[in-house]
Amino acid sequence: MGRWTRSARIALLSFVVTFAVAVFFFGVQRRSPTRAVAVDRADATAIIQSSDSRITLAGGSIIEADRQFAYEDGSARLVGVSVTVPPDEESTGFRMYGDEASGVEEAGEWRFAGNVGIETGDGLAGRTSEAAYSEANRRVAMPQPAEFEQGWMRLAGEAARYDLGGGLLHLDPQAVVTLNATGAGSAARTTITAGSARIDRLGGDMRFTGGVEIDSAGWRMRGNDASLQFDPDASRLDALELRGAARILGSTGTPGRLRQMAARTITVAYEDGAIDRAILAGTAVVELFGPPDAAGTRIAGRTVTVALGGGGALRSLTAVEQVAVDLPSLPSEAGGARVTADTVEIGAGEEDGWNAAFDGGVVYREPGARGGGETGGDRVLRASRLEAKLAEDLASLGEARFLGGVGVEDGSLAASADEATYDVGNAHLTLTSGESGGTKPRVEDTRGDTQADTITLTLGAQGMDATGSVTSVLEALAEAGAENGRRPGLLAAGESVYVAADRLAYDPDLSVATYSGSPARLWQEQAEFVGASIALNESTGSLEAEGSVRTRTTIVQKNDETGDVEALTTVGSGGSMAYDDATRRVIYEGNAGLRNPRSDLSAESIEVLLQGDARTLDRTLASGDVVLELPGRRVTGETMAYDDADGRYEMEGDPVEILEQTEDACRETTGRTLTFFITDEVQVDGGGEGRTSSTSDGCVSLSPGP
Repeated sequence: MGRWTRSARIALLSFVVTFAVAVFFFGVQRRSPTRAVAVDRADATAIIQSSDSRITLAGGSIIEADRQFAYEDGSARLVGVSVTVPPDEESTGFRMYGDEASGVEEAGEWRFAGNVGIETGDGLAGRTSEAAYSEANRRVAMPQPAEFEQGWMRLAGEAARYDLGGGLLHLDPQAVVTLNATGAGSAARTTITAGSARIDRLGGDMRFTGGVEIDSAGWRMRGNDASLQFDPDASRLDALELRGAARILGSTGTPGRLRQMAARTITVAYEDGAIDRAILAGTAVVELFGPPDAAGTRIAGRTVTVALGGGGALRSLTAVEQVAVDLPSLPSEAGGARVTADTVEIGAGEEDGWNAAFDGGVVYREPGARGGGETGGDRVLRASRLEAKLAEDLASLGEARFLGGVGVEDGSLAASADEATYDVGNAHLTLTSGESGGTKPRVEDTRGDTQADTITLTLGAQGMDATGSVTSVLEALAEAGAENGRRPGLLAAGESVYVAADRLAYDPDLSVATYSGSPARLWQEQAEFVGASIALNESTGSLEAEGSVRTRTTIVQKNDETGDVEALTTVGSGGSMAYDDATRRVIYEGNAGLRNPRSDLSAESIEVLLQGDARTLDRTLASGDVVLELPGRRVTGETMAYDDADGRYEMEGDPVEILEQTEDACRETTGRTLTFFITDEVQVDGGGEGRTSSTSDGCVSLSPGP
């Protein structure tokens, strides 16, 4: 399409002069009797009339009329009129015609009526029933419905105005513009309706106001106002701006495709005539289609930039400021998840699905998630950055990596780390200190506080697997056997329990925490348990240890010499140790040992039975190569039973041997059974089947005491 030039505007001005000359010509006819010949008095009020007139002006402009009438008041009326301004080197020319034209030279205004048409040399053709031209503002006003065509454009309005000076067309009210764009990716048709429109055909610009609606190849667009830029020569769209409650709607219904975009302002860029990119500014929202009868992903921000493909397919998306992404598909009854951040960038992954990067104040929230055995409450993860895999329909997270200052809230559980990887489908969260080796991950819950190099949580169920320099501080309980996390009776109530190991595995179904390492250690101020592994059952209060076990506990027992009750620090050892809190029983197996300031016992198996307080000794049982050392006394046999109430030892063997150091001799007594007390009383076989011998030499094999 050519552009209007100064010469073209001058040519249009000649159109006005043409009308003036015509009126003048009619006036001259009226004053010259020789020319005033009336042939057909079709209008009795006219003082001059003629037919089939054609006037050519000096500039080449032509006025043609089937009939012309001149009146006493200086006005003129032309029937079947056509005015043509020819093109020149810088103009395209102009033609306007109608059934009639009337006007007054002095006023410089002319009115066309009946089948009015406007044609420009660059291809614009308009039709209306009535038009008025004003010489003062060089406008053609069309107060009745008007339609225009030019190449790929179809333009219409309930009324219209055409500015000759700039080639501007105004459609007001109720503008309708139809564009049949060209280009490889162009829509077959774009239809725009609005309260009014301003069309700058030469400048490639259209302005719409008053309830704009656009329908274009499956896209429906709305806004209070709109601006459209186009290439006049290529007949294709370049850019569109929707302002005021702007909205773009998709129609494919395919999950993951664009359902709608909404913002205060939406700017659309076209590539080869097809929508390529949209920038949403001011409370921007992008919604995607979800499965049938289900919501899709919703992305909001102060500004959102969307790159689009055919059929509403998303190519990439960037949102900044007050970003919120709602992901409706979550593998739990809690429903969807929401991520908020300062910015988000979403792009296609190398394989199926999408990559998303959230930055600045990231908050991931799963409403109604179950945590710590509790219903309700949100599962919340916070970080400086989130890198995530999104499903193909962008409705759910796959693996999510949280970076920088990670914080976790899940019911009664709270955790922190430098980095965290969240497997959403399996609710597995792995906490690490990251490549920088910064702050160690930490988890706090109703059980206590745990730190390690790496901690993996099963959220909701609250399972835990921690590795690398594991340390735990288990909460102090009012009672050792409290219902909310029972502690072994061997431990002091009201005191925290400390654990160190290489690994912790907590089974929430069994409420069993298993610590392992080289070695694992569980302790309080006056109690300690060490082994290759230690298992604490928090539902029963039982405690088990395996592998080179060593224990230190405080056991209350009677001093047989003084009759007083005293608390003795007791050290146990063996290949394994098991404490049953229900029966108050401790069993050491495999090269077992039990030692306190008063005795030293070793055997293949040692069983300690405690009273109800789990601190006071009731009985001690041993079997398999039993060796008992007391001050000045050493006893060996196959089994041993000690009753603390009366200080009585019962031993059996084949034989039982007791070696005693007296004041002046070493006495050895043997038999099949042997009962003795801390005092010197010894009963052998109960039937006198034993034997006793003495030597003046000391018992060199006896130690001074345990």
